[in-house]
Amino acid sequence: MTGRPNIIQITTHDSGRHFGCYGHSTLHTSTIDELAADGVRFTNYYCTVPICSASRASQLTGLYPQSNGLLDLTGFGWRLKDDVQHMSRVLKTAGYRTLLFGVQHEVSRNELDRLAFDTMGERHGTADVVAGEAVKFLRKEAKSQQPFYAQIGFVETHTPFDRGGTKPDTAKGV
Repeated sequence: MTGRPNIIQITTHDSGRHFGCYGHSTLHTSTIDELAADGVRFTNYYCTVPICSASRASQLTGLYPQSNGLLDLTGFGWRLKDDVQHMSRVLKTAGYRTLLFGVQHEVSRNELDRLAFDTMGERHGTADVVAGEAVKFLRKEAKSQQPFYAQIGFVETHTPFDRGGTKPDTAKGV
């Protein structure tokens, strides 16, 4: 690796602060907690808009929704303004290899090229599939002299729980 750090951004859909690393003692999120202990996590932050597409677009463009153009869900036809650059494109221009695994909500399916990812892995799989594929690529990339940016998104928050008595915050491996 060069002097520039590798960047791995993990996003879980609509999870808020519901992880052990944020003080929830009833949640069992040991892998995320370990990553948080060794990495960077948000502890003082504000949401620019309470809608996933627009909020992620703000985070990944550095612009408020009214400036980047994405004011609502991409599925409703909202899109980033043509001159707005996503973090993956900025990092690619800076010499990073860019990787996407799992869900993203910043552009619609027919505009994925705007994100400038070199590799796009499994986009709609379960966490074990997305994580497994990401780990495989990251192990390979770790040997490279080129720094990488990996954006990994999970949607398990929306997976239905068995409502037959298991409470979501005490389910093993949430």
